[in-house]
Amino acid sequence: MKFQLYSLILIYFVYCDWEIYKHELFDIASSVDWIGLNSDSSISSLTQIDPSLCTPTSTTYLAGGKNKIWRKINMPTNRNFSAIRIELDFYYIDQMKDVLTKVYLNQVIISENIKFQEVLSTPTPLIYCNKPGNQNSADSSLIKLTYVKEFREDQIEIVIESLGQQPVIIYALSGFYLYVQFCDNYCEICNDTGYCERCKDDFKLIRGQCLCSFIRDYRNSLFQLENSGLLQCLNSCPNGYVPDENGICQLGTQHLLFNDLIGDFDSYLFYIIKDKYFSDIYDNSQRIIQIGNQKVAGPFFYNEQIVFPQLSIVSFSKIMIKLRIYFLRYQYSKSIGGQIQLKFNNYTVLYIYDYDSPGLYYQQGIAHINNLQSCEFKNSDCFQSDIYFEMLLNYEVTEITFTGQFTIIEPLRGWCLSNLEILEQQITISQNLCYNNCLTCPFMQPKFCNSCKLGYFFFANKCLSKCPLQTILIGNECVENGMSGSYNYILNILYDDNNYDDEIQNLSYNERVDPKISKFIYNSNTYSILEGISIWSYGSVYHIIKSERPFYKAYIKLNVICIDLKYDNIFEIFVNATGITYQITTASPNLNQFQFLSIGNIMGSSLFNEYLAEVYIELPTFQSLDNLLLTFSIQKLQDWHQYYGIFNYRVMVIQCPEFCNKCNSAGQCQNWMIDISLQSGSCVQGYYYDHNLHTCSQCNSGCQQCTNSYYCDSCSPSYILIYGQCYCQDTYELSNKCTYTYPCHKGCLVCGFEIEQNLKNRIQKCLICDDSNHYWLNINECTCLEGYYMENQICQPCSELCKTCINSPRICTKCDSSLNRVLNHYKCECLFGYYQQEPYIECFKCNTTCQTCQFQPSFCTSCFIDQFRYLFGNQCLCKDGYFDQGIEICNECDQKCKTCSDINTCLSCYEDQYRKLNLMNTQCICQQGYFEIENKLECDSCHVSCEFCLNSSLINMCTRCPITREPQQHNTVFQCVCKRGYYESNMKECFSCKDYINPPISHYCYSNCGDKIVQWNEDCDDGNNHSKDECISCIFSNSYCFNSLCTLCEMGQCKNCIDGYYLNLNNHCDKCDSYCKTCQIKANNCQSCILYNENLSCIICESRLGYQIKDGICQNICGDGLQVDNEQCDDGNENSGDGCFNCLIENGWTCQDTCELLNYPYLIFEEDIYDNLYQKQRNFIIKSNIPLKTSVSFTQICQFKMKDSKIFEINKNQDLTNYFDDYNILLINVEIILNDRDENPILICLIENPQYYQSKQGLTFKQLIFQFELLKYLKPSQEVINVTQGIIDLNKYVLYILLGLAAFSLIIGGLHIFWNLLDILQLISYLQFFNIIYPYNVDTYFRLFDFAQFDFLKIFLNIEDLVNNYVSSPDPHFKFVLKGYSSTFYINAFAVFIAFVTTLSIYIICIIGFRILTKIMAHYSEENLYIDDEDPELFKYIILRIIRKVQRVFLKIIHYFGSGLLRTFMSVAYEYNLAIFLQLSVRNLQNPFLTSSFIVSIIFLLIQLYFILKGFFLMSNQLFYFKQQYVKQQYGALFEGIQIRRQKPYSNYYNLILLCKKCFVIVKHILLFYHVQYQMLYLSYTLNQIIHQRIYMNIIKYQGQNYLFGQLSYQS
Repeated sequence: MKFQLYSLILIYFVYCDWEIYKHELFDIASSVDWIGLNSDSSISSLTQIDPSLCTPTSTTYLAGGKNKIWRKINMPTNRNFSAIRIELDFYYIDQMKDVLTKVYLNQVIISENIKFQEVLSTPTPLIYCNKPGNQNSADSSLIKLTYVKEFREDQIEIVIESLGQQPVIIYALSGFYLYVQFCDNYCEICNDTGYCERCKDDFKLIRGQCLCSFIRDYRNSLFQLENSGLLQCLNSCPNGYVPDENGICQLGTQHLLFNDLIGDFDSYLFYIIKDKYFSDIYDNSQRIIQIGNQKVAGPFFYNEQIVFPQLSIVSFSKIMIKLRIYFLRYQYSKSIGGQIQLKFNNYTVLYIYDYDSPGLYYQQGIAHINNLQSCEFKNSDCFQSDIYFEMLLNYEVTEITFTGQFTIIEPLRGWCLSNLEILEQQITISQNLCYNNCLTCPFMQPKFCNSCKLGYFFFANKCLSKCPLQTILIGNECVENGMSGSYNYILNILYDDNNYDDEIQNLSYNERVDPKISKFIYNSNTYSILEGISIWSYGSVYHIIKSERPFYKAYIKLNVICIDLKYDNIFEIFVNATGITYQITTASPNLNQFQFLSIGNIMGSSLFNEYLAEVYIELPTFQSLDNLLLTFSIQKLQDWHQYYGIFNYRVMVIQCPEFCNKCNSAGQCQNWMIDISLQSGSCVQGYYYDHNLHTCSQCNSGCQQCTNSYYCDSCSPSYILIYGQCYCQDTYELSNKCTYTYPCHKGCLVCGFEIEQNLKNRIQKCLICDDSNHYWLNINECTCLEGYYMENQICQPCSELCKTCINSPRICTKCDSSLNRVLNHYKCECLFGYYQQEPYIECFKCNTTCQTCQFQPSFCTSCFIDQFRYLFGNQCLCKDGYFDQGIEICNECDQKCKTCSDINTCLSCYEDQYRKLNLMNTQCICQQGYFEIENKLECDSCHVSCEFCLNSSLINMCTRCPITREPQQHNTVFQCVCKRGYYESNMKECFSCKDYINPPISHYCYSNCGDKIVQWNEDCDDGNNHSKDECISCIFSNSYCFNSLCTLCEMGQCKNCIDGYYLNLNNHCDKCDSYCKTCQIKANNCQSCILYNENLSCIICESRLGYQIKDGICQNICGDGLQVDNEQCDDGNENSGDGCFNCLIENGWTCQDTCELLNYPYLIFEEDIYDNLYQKQRNFIIKSNIPLKTSVSFTQICQFKMKDSKIFEINKNQDLTNYFDDYNILLINVEIILNDRDENPILICLIENPQYYQSKQGLTFKQLIFQFELLKYLKPSQEVINVTQGIIDLNKYVLYILLGLAAFSLIIGGLHIFWNLLDILQLISYLQFFNIIYPYNVDTYFRLFDFAQFDFLKIFLNIEDLVNNYVSSPDPHFKFVLKGYSSTFYINAFAVFIAFVTTLSIYIICIIGFRILTKIMAHYSEENLYIDDEDPELFKYIILRIIRKVQRVFLKIIHYFGSGLLRTFMSVAYEYNLAIFLQLSVRNLQNPFLTSSFIVSIIFLLIQLYFILKGFFLMSNQLFYFKQQYVKQQYGALFEGIQIRRQKPYSNYYNLILLCKKCFVIVKHILLFYHVQYQMLYLSYTLNQIIHQRIYMNIIKYQGQNYLFGQLSYQS
């Protein structure tokens, strides 16, 4: 049995990065670092095996094995590596029983082999040496250790242990190889296959290589420079170097053609073309700013352009354009983007984009960005980068333009420019980075050599130190021996001792054999051979060698080695392409044969030699193939010791022409790759041959024919060729295609061919916009000009308040500062301190004392704290302690004044400072009993005994005493002691002894006349009461001291009077004038005053003048009927509510001789209760509270506006006033339209001309601003409206289907289905009468079921207007009114009446119809159907049959008329009860008509109750009763759809209970309408029942009473 093995080898050159790091154990010198443990426990280096143990029979070096062997190897530190591969041969010679060999790598076992005696000869014994005394009898076993591992440690330690019983120690090592998988020079980490995963700093992984990030990464490009074998990444090439198209700095020269904006410039060569609408046309200053340490030109915004004119730049070669660009992103405008077009002679050559990061677009040449970094500039994010653009210039450039296209909507983006240079460059020497001893190599293929360094030879794009076998050296190149012409290698392995394991792994082998690569020394050269063991004995080996291009001729070269050739076995090679088998034998070769030649005994057994054959097969030409199948086999195996290997293995082919899929044996192409090439082998139209990639590359967009990527020779249709580039013919733009795929933006005059992806769809980019319709270019789209917004792709003007807006004229995004407005939540509101005055759009400044105001400059709503003002009655008044001097900031009063009118005049004083106004009411002086203290605001108190004192609280510093005290001595200052007859209490006050009852004897107030002691109330005390001794009762007989006015008597004569009295000439005390505290001689001769003027004269304070002295102050007497100067009024009482209270005119009154209530007119607002939350109309009535006289229409009274300047429209303003008299109640009806959703709409009425309206008191409006709160407007969005309408339309169709099914059931006799459906629809329709506000969609949805309320009858037969012409009936709640209901039973019951009339009409029609049809049938009797035995007339027969059917229907309706009336009543039960209970809920018995309506409603309620009661009695009959035809005809509606039962007969009452339920629903809707909590409780119960019933219906079968009561519960 043969096993077929396949191996696939690709044509791609696989350059293994494995390198031989150590090759040891091949001679004595290479074995010294291997240390072994000797039998005496000493250690020593390994040496060749002891000849006394075994005489070598081959040239294989065998190092003597020991029980334990060490080897330490230090790994390289200057290069990174990722894996190692270890190869080591173990030789076991002679018999060895149970030998265990373990190999450790860094203390980890990597191999563990056990050799048994019975398997030593399997699979093939190898003889390497002979044991003494037993010539050629020793068998040898070779164990090859191959170990591959990912490895990155810095040291390798190999330990080998051999354990077991060995009769004779013959154990050896040989052929140690350590391969290392090295990373690329600039790779930081690579995987175990050598593929780099992370590069070192400044390098980027590109196509598996670590290079400078230039290729295909124009956003962050770096130039690459190789210098002395080192690779550098630079922002720019150094002097003497110029970059090539791959970004590699090559030796070359450059010539400056043009430059500007270099260094510290103060001027520039360009002029600016400003944006027509958005640039400041009056700003002609130079655009030069400083960014960091660099001067730059700019910034430029919007669609501004800069133009370098009048140039002459000529270069018919490649040029490099260098510039530094700055992008300024203001206020987080990162996501807006923009672009700059670089134009030569007004034709675009380069696009520079600014989005999240800079980008480039171009068609010819190469452009890239580097040195991208942030910069600092004011309040914007700044990013700068250098732009390099290489292109072929073959024309004269006369003008360079930079055209910006940036957003015209804030936040803005801007751009700046500097360091503009145009250079002509020429490369003198071009060289790429190469590896593996290559001198030159293609770009991005550093290991694919084109030439070699000195000392190396070029072979198959490799540089070798020596030529392989079967080649000859010609010059510096290894040439295949015997071959000429051009050919390509598709396989080239095993020509040296390198590791080809990766290539070998691509081969498929016999599963029973593990393929190995051995080493073979031939002519002092070591080769890797495939195989060293006898896999050929197991069958054929197949190699499939594949080529990337088909080929028609092939050459095969390989060397075949035969070890220990004993028998002349035939080694065969079969080639599938020709079907020829090639043989190798020791005999002389014939056709297709090769000969094995002996090369001596160099390995294996000493008894047999090794033979080598050189195979060179030149296959004849054949029909092209893309792979080659080689089969290796042995014709007959005769000896297990004889085995084969191959090396120096390569296959060369002659390929079909390039771009050819198939060719014949002559190499002529039969099938070309027509996608990219022509049959001639050249590239098709639109492609050019790329010599670097060796393929056809596509020309730039629009180019029909080109020779390279820099220059186009001809363009495709719809393109035009200009300066070697293809531009769209209509728009002259660089674009991938010049056809329109998507619609152009609305407002675009010239549409581009590029596609713009916006939020909703794709559109073509715009180049020029229609500014005549207010469009302007915003990057690539047309945006509305400032002051306009986009609505349905049309620019509509913004509100006059907005400078810019979006989506709506009132949703502002920017405000006009000249109108004194600022943006706040998308609204242009007045600046702080400004107010809006209709009809002006400009905001006017408030008074300087108002922080904010409205309506008028002096109508303040807040005040400035730092002006020391507070808000009072919409005015900003000075705070306490400050006065208004006509300037903004209130001046501070004297610190002693609480309020003042100026710095010198106080109006009130601080109580806590113990001050009061002086007599002139200008200054705050200390109160009585207090005195001033220097540098202190508070007054200090005098001694309690002093009324006034001299700046001291001492007891003896009084200057005036209270009325109960008197000076102790007559000095300037004195002590005040209690007067005679007064005593001083513990409270330090003097109390009269007259008020002290029963004082103790020791007390001053004690008095006992007759004790001979003169006491406080005695003139004398002689101890008796004789009248003749002139001391009678302790008083002189002639004393006037009995008069209480006298305070001092001598000899019965009054000598001194109390205060307020004076001693007249008769020694009597007379009263002083009221303003004198003390007086002498006459009443007005005041010695001291009660109150003093400033000139120390007495203040006259008399009651006759309306004044009195109270608390030491002359005050007016309020309530005495005398109005004095400081009284606003005095009506003779102190009662409130009569217009004068506390001598002040009460608010809302006027007082002259009498007080009269001021009845100022004001406006009353009455909103229409029928306004809907979801409708924009708001109707209301505004009327005056009292009759007014006016000369103008009342419609002109208000200037309406909405709070917060919300938009609305006045749809109607109708004057409803009846101008019968001079003074009338003014009335207007207003309807406004709200434009936007408003949760709290407040309408403001500003009375513009109040003088036009006067009351009978001559008063006009005092309040000029009225605010009316409107019903909120919950404007549904268009999406909600559309969805709701869609649902309603869908439900309409569903309803039509249900009604159709119900009608069908009616025809086939299932009447109960029809009536149940009608009941459910009625129930749904009456749910809208819950006293709750439904959402828009639900509220709209209810309209769908209005027909179930017989709404069509109310529309066509509306008698409410007819009744209301004679009787004014009160309205029920507006929810009922909106549906056409009244509170009058007659009106509501009319629809019920019509329903019964309709039923009766049907009955009458059926009677008449039945009679007519009966006569017709009598006329066409049966005899008339046949005449003279002829066939009957078919038509007449059919007509009579139809008439008979109709007769039966009419007859059935006539018989079931009673049941029909009952069904009509049950169907209109909702409407019937609604009419009754709406009447009962409104009891208006003032009008006979309404009274009769109320009584009739009660009668009909009783009729209904009687009907229900009778129905229950009727349904209680036995089963046989309901089977009578008469009962069915008269009462069938009561048990229609019910299965009458004997057991559990309560299901028989289903229809009656359903009728009661309808009554209950209406009662609950009307009588509990204003008790929402009960309605919600009922609704919750209903929902619970619905959920329960739905579950119940899904579980329990619809049978019997379970179904009926389930249906009842569900409807409830």
